[in-house]
Amino acid sequence: MKRAFENFIAQRYLKTRRKGAFVRTMLRFARWGVAVGVFTLIVSQALMAGWREGIQNLLFNATAHFSIHPYDPENWDTERAMEIVQAIPGVRAANPFRMEMALSRSARAGQVAEPLMLKAIDPKTARATSSLFNNIKPIEIEALQHGEAVVGRDFARQQGLRVGDDLQAILSRVDLGLSGMTPKTKVFTVAGIFYSRNSLYDRGWAFVHLDDAKAWAQSDQADGIEITLTDISQVKTKQLEIKNALENAFTQPFLSMDQIERNRELFAGLDMLKWIFLAVLSLIVIVNASSITAVLVLLVSEKRRDIGALLALGASPKQIQRIFQAHGLRMAITGTLAGLAAALPLCAVLDYFQIIQTPAALVDFLPYFPFKLRIMDILIAAIFPVIVAFFASRNPAKRASENNPIETLRAE
Repeated sequence: MKRAFENFIAQRYLKTRRKGAFVRTMLRFARWGVAVGVFTLIVSQALMAGWREGIQNLLFNATAHFSIHPYDPENWDTERAMEIVQAIPGVRAANPFRMEMALSRSARAGQVAEPLMLKAIDPKTARATSSLFNNIKPIEIEALQHGEAVVGRDFARQQGLRVGDDLQAILSRVDLGLSGMTPKTKVFTVAGIFYSRNSLYDRGWAFVHLDDAKAWAQSDQADGIEITLTDISQVKTKQLEIKNALENAFTQPFLSMDQIERNRELFAGLDMLKWIFLAVLSLIVIVNASSITAVLVLLVSEKRRDIGALLALGASPKQIQRIFQAHGLRMAITGTLAGLAAALPLCAVLDYFQIIQTPAALVDFLPYFPFKLRIMDILIAAIFPVIVAFFASRNPAKRASENNPIETLRAE
């Protein structure tokens, strides 16, 4: 077997038993140091991957996977566009919509107006494109009528709104009257209150009927169509396919954007934070794995007589070098396996049973700390310490191979 001699010597004769307590202690510290570094690396990367996936799933569930808009909303037919979109394979649901920013408040005296995004939707098709409509009380979204609004729980609490109250909204549009240009104001009856655990929606969004938005915009068309797919991994492909189909049908350009593009700053920040954690924790792994150098230097000093005997019996300097390198790699591999054995089951248990709950005052859209294990993260954590150990053990191993057997045995 290739290099069986070196592996046998590294396994059998470089173990310190009756003497070398300090070397033995250092060896254990080196192994456990590598194990702790690998453990920390995997747990941190699993946590960052879990947060990214959790936020991404929240965005894709709370709203459609992507939306598409014509550059000229008055020069297209919403119903025809809906037929084209729904005929494309892979499209699970589509819903026309309009968006309008407004200053809104309760009709009761003393309430201060707050910014509120009014999203006008078609109640018949809206549920299939958003999970926000799954937790509305006391009505279902399909029962939403003209002049009614569904508001978030946080906004309702802030304004003291209850079902049946009036909601006043000052739109970002103007009416031309006898007194000049005045902001357009609408009054809606609160028909329901939704709760999503995300303050972005619970405090900043409200849903109204699409026909109401068409009336204040004086248009028969929607601003765009939001689309949900059966397979989220095909977002980019289906975006391009639907965009091309609509541009061919209406001979005008269309703009398409998914949730990752809309929140690219957030995802870019999460990715950057993940790489920062990886870099910092990799330094810890390097320091712990580099302690193998100190262990091997001490081990070479302790095993000088054995090295001299092996050289005198015919072992080549290259074989002596490979013996100590094999010993350094064994320490790193043992520590790596220990770190993997501790980290992988722990991450799986923490994620499956949702043990670590998220403080509501800190983050309100993920109920627990998710830990998502990815093959690439595991491979990096498993291979990186071994590579560091390989280079860390080269110099002591080379020094061991340079011993003169005659001088070594004479000194002993």
